[in-house]
Amino acid sequence: MKILLSIFSLLPALILFIPLLSNNILLGGEGLFTINYSAFFNKFFSFWFTDGFGHPNVLFNFIGVPHIIFLILEKLNFSYKVINSIYVFILFLLPFISFFLLSYQLTKKKITSLVVSSLYCFNTLSISYLASLNITNSSSLSTLPLLLFIYVKYYNSKYLYLLFGFFTLLFSYSFYNPPTFIAIFFSIILFIPFNFYLINKKMIFIDIFKDITKLTFIIFLFNIWWIFPTILSLNEASALMSSDFAISWEASTHKYKNQLLLNILFLDHFKYLSSISIFNNFLLIKFFYLFFLFFLIKNLNYKSIKFIYLIFMILLSIFFMKGTMPPFGIIYDALLKYIPFFWVMKSPIEKFSIPFIFYFSLLILFFINERKEHILNNKILLLFICIFISLPYIIFKDNLFLNSFNQKDITFNSKRYLSLNNSHISMIDFINSREINGRILILPQNLNYQSMIKLDEKNNVFTGLSFISESTNATFLRLDHQIYKGFSKNVFESDNILDQTFFNMFAIEYVLVNMDTVNWFGFVDYINLEGLNNFQEVYSAGNLTLFKVNKSNSRISIPNGHVINLNNVK
Repeated sequence: MKILLSIFSLLPALILFIPLLSNNILLGGEGLFTINYSAFFNKFFSFWFTDGFGHPNVLFNFIGVPHIIFLILEKLNFSYKVINSIYVFILFLLPFISFFLLSYQLTKKKITSLVVSSLYCFNTLSISYLASLNITNSSSLSTLPLLLFIYVKYYNSKYLYLLFGFFTLLFSYSFYNPPTFIAIFFSIILFIPFNFYLINKKMIFIDIFKDITKLTFIIFLFNIWWIFPTILSLNEASALMSSDFAISWEASTHKYKNQLLLNILFLDHFKYLSSISIFNNFLLIKFFYLFFLFFLIKNLNYKSIKFIYLIFMILLSIFFMKGTMPPFGIIYDALLKYIPFFWVMKSPIEKFSIPFIFYFSLLILFFINERKEHILNNKILLLFICIFISLPYIIFKDNLFLNSFNQKDITFNSKRYLSLNNSHISMIDFINSREINGRILILPQNLNYQSMIKLDEKNNVFTGLSFISESTNATFLRLDHQIYKGFSKNVFESDNILDQTFFNMFAIEYVLVNMDTVNWFGFVDYINLEGLNNFQEVYSAGNLTLFKVNKSNSRISIPNGHVINLNNVK
């Protein structure tokens, strides 16, 4: 039985990695959009983002330890496929490993810890959250249990706070998103009374308060280097983002107004990709899970302070998760309106789902751990959980992250496991081999910052931030750079783009025409540059062509608030 439970627990992880054993990599969305970390560092490891017209970098923890590891491996000539596999390991398996370490530290039960860790990492909610492939945000799912493992394991050590602070520094990249950091911070702080009770079998509030104060101080001490500039940036952002905007944004997240609690019951309330949402629609899966929930609710020890506290944390997470939805939605509405900077929590379902699944998993962990003498053997309970988790992965396999889009009666399959087109790799390498001082204009221009790029003749496509532009050292110009600066999109229409003034105004040195770009959100205009005197073709690869703009001017960047006299420039 132990072998069977171990296999079932590890099966989702194995299935996630199997597609990477072929010619595929995991890529897409707004999180995993580069295959060249030298270019990534060139763009983002600075006080000034060069993207578009550039803007200040106030979130210094955007670059983290994983990115540094990827850059080192790249310099050591490891292929992007190997680096991508390590990225997937950190993103998908580190939450599993982290929760297992914490679970085993709390219970000393290997199989129970293994199964519940699988539930924590591979349930519908968590895999939907991780499906954004954003290592600087979604990694908070692994950071929370890992930091608490350090706290529990070294609780009586004189090096506790030094170790804890060091690990918050090590994993600061996972706090890149300020609302996520807030949710994780309070999840850690609220774990302290629970751990204190586990050790002492009673609550001594003055000692708990001291522990909370010390841990809070350590977290801020080791992370002040990015927390302080982030707070300063919130001051500026609050002038642009009203409470009305935050309330409107929060209301837009109410996808399941009348069935939120039912979705929470099946861990199906946060849906990043539609394919994942199908997971819990199978009657067999529902049967196993509902049987387990019924057994848990019926046999839970409601007199135990330990379980009462965990239930309270779950209900508290659900209360904040539902935002302004009833009941008592007026409280969250008031927080958005009147509490300074609370507007950052305008996406409550996403942020507060992390403490919810964490404390829900802890509840199951301790419940199963204490069912040793019950008539229903706890290994059978574990098997029910395993089947609930593993069956969807067996069914969906590499179609786990698959979306379909219809464009003009053509169905495009948006994949996350994909094999890159050699011509795309060739164009990236060519651009990186050249010294480019100006910008590169992408044609055709999308009406959105995300792109859909055709990968093969079977209509498999990449969707997300363009991996072509994000894997090069050059600065690209997109339509959304203009819109966000308040310019009209009309400047990108064909008559204006073909005017030499346009290229001089925006310091455009090259034009990249990508005929593999699919009209996803709409194009501004398509412009054929072939045969035009002002453009010289310098490289072509498949459906991609790079043109040099003749007579283009160099670029001068001037920080805001500074004026220079161009008459003195020689």
